[in-house]
Amino acid sequence: MASVAVNKDLGVCVKNYPLVSVIIPVYNCEKYISQALSSILRQSYTNLEVLLCDDASIDTSLSVIKNVKDDRIRIYQNSQNLGYLNTVNKLFDYCRGEFITFQDADDWSGPDRIERLVNKFEQDVELMLCGSQSKKHLSSGATQLSRYPMSDTEIRKRLNRGETALFCGASIMVRKQVLESIGVYNPIFSRVGAEDIDWYLKVLEHWKCENLPVPLYHYRQHGESFTQTLNASVNGFAADVALALHMLRDEGGNPLQDVQKKYLCNKFNELKFTLEKSSDRVKLLAFYGNYSLSFKTFINGVDGTEDRPKLLASALVALVYMVLHPLLPSSLIREIVSRKRKKRAQRIKKNLIGLS
Repeated sequence: MASVAVNKDLGVCVKNYPLVSVIIPVYNCEKYISQALSSILRQSYTNLEVLLCDDASIDTSLSVIKNVKDDRIRIYQNSQNLGYLNTVNKLFDYCRGEFITFQDADDWSGPDRIERLVNKFEQDVELMLCGSQSKKHLSSGATQLSRYPMSDTEIRKRLNRGETALFCGASIMVRKQVLESIGVYNPIFSRVGAEDIDWYLKVLEHWKCENLPVPLYHYRQHGESFTQTLNASVNGFAADVALALHMLRDEGGNPLQDVQKKYLCNKFNELKFTLEKSSDRVKLLAFYGNYSLSFKTFINGVDGTEDRPKLLASALVALVYMVLHPLLPSSLIREIVSRKRKKRAQRIKKNLIGLS
């Protein structure tokens, strides 16, 4: 297969090379959307269609993207806020490219991300999904490099151990036939996260998938507010659910019945809306690995009449982990986390089977 040809002086790709659809959902990101969009429009690979959808933003995000003039841009608007998942699903329907990739509105891409990904697909006709490493930019100014598994074999090994963080979701590119075969994101994950995990696990069940070794995607972390950390805990449960659904499919299970969907929705709502007591927060945060905030919540005072010895145990586990975490090998931490996730997913799977 020929590699992608690019004019090194102009950065222009030959027009008969495959069209790539870039999906960019937009919501209240006026401070960052210009950088995100520019990073796509300035890609070395230029045969793109850039699909943006404003999800009823209440800031100036829509005005910002409308002021960018480029024939490759197509802008859509939601009359009311639909959320990230439903906005992406809407844009899926408009994709005309042979390949589809993503760009979150508050992150940015390296200048040759799309070229490198297309080149990889051109070299391997069996490859159906490809991501890359990412670089996380912390609010302190520090950066962290990802360590996603690269080969299809290593990705599957980690999945079998219970890992779900196998790709940087926004970095991945797929062939259009993937979307045509497995469909859009599962609506059950709307506003809880892990929709990308559920989606790429479905891809892994059928096709070859890999990650490039270089960090081509740049992820911005906005800090650790309490709300964001609780959302991360809800997202952790969503990842457990995604793994449980993968296990069900792997065992030949049928599509979810209405009663099973209702059960999962109720569990999501329970996590999102009933965590009003700090005693609940201590347990939840520790359960999903947010040890630092779990311990701080306990120290700052626990309301209610919960069993304080049990809460103290959760807080002490959190404290020990906080102290030991920097000293433990990353492989050991990953093994501990994946084992816990696999056990949780197996419990969810068992509950779902019991409802069928």
